[in-house]
Amino acid sequence: MTQQFPVWMTITVGAWKRLDVFLAALRGMGHKNCLSSVGFEGDMQFIVGQVAATLAQTEEKVLLSRATGRQLTGKADPTRAEILAAVQDVGDLLIPEAAFTLRVGYGDQPMRGQEEWMYVATEPVTGWDNKPCELVLVSRDPQWCNAGGRAELCIYGCSLSNASGYADRFVVFRSRTQ
Repeated sequence: MTQQFPVWMTITVGAWKRLDVFLAALRGMGHKNCLSSVGFEGDMQFIVGQVAATLAQTEEKVLLSRATGRQLTGKADPTRAEILAAVQDVGDLLIPEAAFTLRVGYGDQPMRGQEEWMYVATEPVTGWDNKPCELVLVSRDPQWCNAGGRAELCIYGCSLSNASGYADRFVVFRSRTQ
């Protein structure tokens, strides 16, 4: 029997008809430098372009579940491929827009220690170099970054040269639970 994970949050995709409107909303929430790229400078611009080209045309409520890589796979140090396969056993991948929508809807993301990284299991997204990237929500302690005295909330596009490190980090995916 396949393991089930409870619904953690509901978001609405398709509410942002244009990505520039979404980015303006983020800036309005005080997130001036909310999009970053780990690896190459051009990745995030390229990723934003991909997301803008695939925005949902109609609004749809999406149920989200989350689990750690270890909970999903039962492995001590699962790879990205193992996690994505496990996600597709218990749920579905999200459209990339969902990571951006989640960032707005999860403004109170807690920190575990100095930071929390939460991977969003989406349909494939690549950087400008055509390598797969992850969309990651990050909450950081202000002393670790220049965030004006509050936690920084970001979306990172990460080139996946290092495919491990998922064991204890949350992975968010589309729930099949009704």
